[in-house]
Amino acid sequence: MKKLFLIAILLLYSNTSLAEQEIKVAYFSLSPFIIYDKEEREVIGGALFEFLEQHIGPKIGVEFVWEKLPSSIPRQLDSIENKSVDAIALLTHTPEREEKYAFTATPFFMSVPAIAVLKSNELEKVEKVEDILSLKIGYGRDSYLSPFMRDERIHFELISSSNFIEQNFHKLMLSTVDAVYAPDIASHLGAIRKLKYEDDIKAIKLPEKESAFHVVFSKDLESVATRYNEAFDQIDGERAFMQIMSKFIDTSKL
Repeated sequence: MKKLFLIAILLLYSNTSLAEQEIKVAYFSLSPFIIYDKEEREVIGGALFEFLEQHIGPKIGVEFVWEKLPSSIPRQLDSIENKSVDAIALLTHTPEREEKYAFTATPFFMSVPAIAVLKSNELEKVEKVEDILSLKIGYGRDSYLSPFMRDERIHFELISSSNFIEQNFHKLMLSTVDAVYAPDIASHLGAIRKLKYEDDIKAIKLPEKESAFHVVFSKDLESVATRYNEAFDQIDGERAFMQIMSKFIDTSKL
């Protein structure tokens, strides 16, 4: 009996220790993935937020502690390298980044890159890069560019911001840019719905392969990434994430 009591105490402390492991997360405000409330000064929702908080965190015994403010991608990369954060909520995979950070094994989401333009724009389909060379395209500084958009002739207007998609949509409505680019059409659909621009803006897919979106941990937390991977497989993470995503956007348009 005494032996069983000791084992129970050890298990209790072990589980408490695991549950109390905190993972500080950097992010940017991007509907439908992560929704930040400026007035409340905190993350209040989003498909990725719910997925990590409700499905992954409890299963792997960690508490995700979200930074007080969203930040730009360059700032997030600096933060994870100087160890002021432990993870980045959403990062597009590249071979160069994989050498520096512990990427989760399976992307939680795959999406086709897209541009958004005013519905009054005659452009309905993009088949070649020449179709968009006349456009001034808003995007985020030092952010991932899919292969199609790396043509040096493309005219970008770049901003450093934690919510560059939404800011560029406002610029699009003011006609200070002609289009807005995103590595995934879901970001456009989420912003259009959040900002109530359904009657004004349309999203157009680009002729590219899908981009892979991952949760990323610092290299010294590869054990946490491994636990994440195991949990992701157990819950069929891709399906679970898409079920949550359907609450925020019309997933049939992806």
